[in-house]
Amino acid sequence: MPRTFNWHPATLVGGGNLSLKNPNDYALVVLNQPVSNNRAFFELWNNASVRVAADGGANRLHELFSLERVQAAGLDAIVGDLDSLEDTAKEFFQGHGKRIPVVHFTDQNTYDIDKVVSWLRSAYSQNFDIVLYGGIGGRVDHGLRQIHYLFFLQPEFDYSTGKIFLASQDSLTFLMKPGRHVVSMRRDIGGCLGDTIGLIPVASESIVSTKGLEKDVSEVKIGFHGSIMSSCRILQEQQELEVLTTEQILFTVSLE
Repeated sequence: MPRTFNWHPATLVGGGNLSLKNPNDYALVVLNQPVSNNRAFFELWNNASVRVAADGGANRLHELFSLERVQAAGLDAIVGDLDSLEDTAKEFFQGHGKRIPVVHFTDQNTYDIDKVVSWLRSAYSQNFDIVLYGGIGGRVDHGLRQIHYLFFLQPEFDYSTGKIFLASQDSLTFLMKPGRHVVSMRRDIGGCLGDTIGLIPVASESIVSTKGLEKDVSEVKIGFHGSIMSSCRILQEQQELEVLTTEQILFTVSLE
């Protein structure tokens, strides 16, 4: 029997009256990419247990937030080599009665994501789930590097160090290891999960089966030298989606 993994993306971007709690609390990491003033971002922000800006991500939050919103919601730290952090953003977050920690890593041989994840796993639980906001978008090489982090930051096959998610204003993406995956969509709780998903075999060809799509598949081979599964619609009343995969694949779901 293949190993079963459970996913609860609705608890990340659901409304405030969630009836299903996230099994793992999660940290939201805001990267140095444009942050849209949209519902998906603020759901992620409000539902997070810890909120961290990765270096220049603090500049993006400074542009987006009013002082009152920052004080009410609470940024917990700014982490990185700080070569992109603007003085105005640093002063904004360290003034006004709450001095947010600024953690400076001098290492220039790793990216800010490496630094932030290392700091989070040291300061908090080793199996903390982490959502990287701004992980997809902008330059193609940057986007592919973020996808690479889904493999690099969770090399084990049981997610024992926590699950990593990439989020943007349009989608939420995570890595499915070989096995059976049950994704609880819970669109009934008023969140902003959409009804369109993709299964992308970025590492190697995989044999996949699905249950819960308008057009389910059974033991279909997907790969970049053949077919991939994109723009797949979930059945309208479906609250749970099942995916069986023989290899690692990306799962991406639209956000509304």
